[in-house]
Amino acid sequence: MRWTIGSVVLFAVAGCTKRSEEVVVRDTARILDLATHGALMEMRPNGELVFDASSPQVADLTEGTTLLMEASDVVPMGLIRKVVSAEESGGLVTLQTEPGMLWSVIQNGGFEEEFTLEAADLALMDPMRGIDMDLGFVIADADGDLTTTGDQVRVDGSVIFNAGWNVGWKIFDSGGLFDDLNPFDAFDLEFEASVGIEEDVEVEFVAAPLNDLDVQTRAYEHYFEPKTFWVGPVPVVITPRVTVDVGVRGRVQGATHHFGAHQWFVAKLGARCDTDGCSTIKRLDDGFDTSAGAATPSVQGYSSSVDGYAEVSMDLLVYGVAGPYGTLQPYVGMDARVPSRPAWELEGGIRATAGLEVSPLGLDWDAELFDESWALAEAGNHPPEIRVSRPLPDTSFLVNVPVEFSASALDMEEGFACCTPTFRTDVDGDLGSPDVFGTVEHTFATPGPRVVTASVTDADGETTSVAVPFEITNVPPDVSIAAPSNEETRYRGVPFLVHAAVVDGSEPSGTVPCADATFSGGAVGDLLPASMCQADANGLTGARFENLGVYDLTLTAVDSYGAVDAETVSLTIVEPMGDLRPDVTILSPKHGAQILAGQNSVLVEAHVFDGDDDEVSYNWSTSWGGADCTPWDNVCTNNANITFGTLQGANAFDPNGAEPPGVTQTYDWAIFSTLPGPSCGETYYARINYSFSGATNGRAGWYWITVSQPPC
Repeated sequence: MRWTIGSVVLFAVAGCTKRSEEVVVRDTARILDLATHGALMEMRPNGELVFDASSPQVADLTEGTTLLMEASDVVPMGLIRKVVSAEESGGLVTLQTEPGMLWSVIQNGGFEEEFTLEAADLALMDPMRGIDMDLGFVIADADGDLTTTGDQVRVDGSVIFNAGWNVGWKIFDSGGLFDDLNPFDAFDLEFEASVGIEEDVEVEFVAAPLNDLDVQTRAYEHYFEPKTFWVGPVPVVITPRVTVDVGVRGRVQGATHHFGAHQWFVAKLGARCDTDGCSTIKRLDDGFDTSAGAATPSVQGYSSSVDGYAEVSMDLLVYGVAGPYGTLQPYVGMDARVPSRPAWELEGGIRATAGLEVSPLGLDWDAELFDESWALAEAGNHPPEIRVSRPLPDTSFLVNVPVEFSASALDMEEGFACCTPTFRTDVDGDLGSPDVFGTVEHTFATPGPRVVTASVTDADGETTSVAVPFEITNVPPDVSIAAPSNEETRYRGVPFLVHAAVVDGSEPSGTVPCADATFSGGAVGDLLPASMCQADANGLTGARFENLGVYDLTLTAVDSYGAVDAETVSLTIVEPMGDLRPDVTILSPKHGAQILAGQNSVLVEAHVFDGDDDEVSYNWSTSWGGADCTPWDNVCTNNANITFGTLQGANAFDPNGAEPPGVTQTYDWAIFSTLPGPSCGETYYARINYSFSGATNGRAGWYWITVSQPPC
């Protein structure tokens, strides 16, 4: 990427004119005096001039003549026009004109002039302080909003300059008029500018997706007071002008660059033209000085390839139109590439061109004078960058649950593959080696606040670290008693099923140790399980109350970190009455279970306890089909048996609690031998019906499952 910072070169006229001793003016020349200036009533864009016909000199402005006017309030930059036709009407003379040539006025003659820059010669008021100019331009803005500065290219700094000019020409005695004359056969011309410049330039390029750019803006345009030089009676009016056009072009890939330079030098630039054509005048003094400047160079983000410039042109306008000109462009540039070694190089340089675009002389010529560059600085090793994606700051994780740590690294010299991150916490030390994606998992055995430090070290041994605070927390256990239900009635002396569970995500096993989940309640003589150690894998155990009244049954769990949870059900204990209904706990399939078409069989399982019957009969069936076969409509068109039979030992009870009371019924159901297989993407409901009966009393119910086939 290169930023071309153009220096502003001003010039004004001071000194004396060296007139030619042999000045011959053509008969067709009409040099208007100041009184005739006042007779000029209108200057039209198409080249028409309207004069008051009463002015004495106006009558001489006939076809083929060339009029000249020195600088005045009427024509501030002078005027030279050739008359094509003249027409008088209503006291006015209207002249059709075209650009005039000086050799249509001067047959022989010339001048030479030296002048130097002076700020007092400024013709327009501008934000300048003499010949010391401050730079401060936004030359590109991605969103067009100058109040948002994160997407801009900005140039700041200052330029101090001075300049002097030497310009002169001579028109040879060529006899008659030759409108198609080769200008190099008609005269000699020489101009030379001496320019001294000292600049401090600072460029900031802020990350933004600016993409392809080609923009230019006119930053300054300065006109100096017109100066009139006399070749005999002929006024030659020269107006110095300086323009500064600031622009940027190239492609930006999203980056932030900051760089600058301090430079000073003296240069000469110009041209010499004679009958053999034009040649350049150029010299760059050996005494120039450059350095990297006050701005510390920096690069962030991706590479960019951009040319930025402030092109300065200094013109000598002849009669207000183009004349000799020169451009001088000191620049400071940065080439940035990520990744590369070095990541950036800072370059200074100077370019210059000169040209002749002098309409009154019929000239149009330009040439490059020089394009010099030199290295200012290059990047040393940049410390690597690290970005932690997990964990986010101040997040919390459960104890004994794996936590993922992840970070990515970027090195300006080596790229993304520069280095592997490491992770350490202030409590646990090193968390282990990450995988190829910069990720490592660690399980923390204790709760509490922590700080993880992620670090990367590049090939040159430079390390960058980022600290992220987080916390390991403990979630209390979750205790539930599914059976018996709260405020249920039970019978004195008759055992019953207790179905309970303790879930604890902070414990490695997902629950607390069984001895830390204890039962309490009842009264003296009641038989309660001591803890969940007396429950089977399904959380089933048994209890028996020997006293009439209302009693609590409580399960309390304490996890490894002291967190407590409890669940209590209130039971009313009464005397037994008649044959008792069996207690049934459905173990599989659960209500709401989803059965996939590829699942060949389903376990049908329930635990049954009947307080007064050893033998219990059971029957399982299913219902499906029809638009209303849903949990909310409960009307199915098809029915089929699943399994039926009898169980022995339904009233078994171990007072020591080694086994839950009752018996478990189990059946492996080949489900799709009963239910239809769903089509691709189809899901339907099926109702599961069950009944368990002792000698005279039974218990029945139903619940719902879904049967589905994924999209094919």
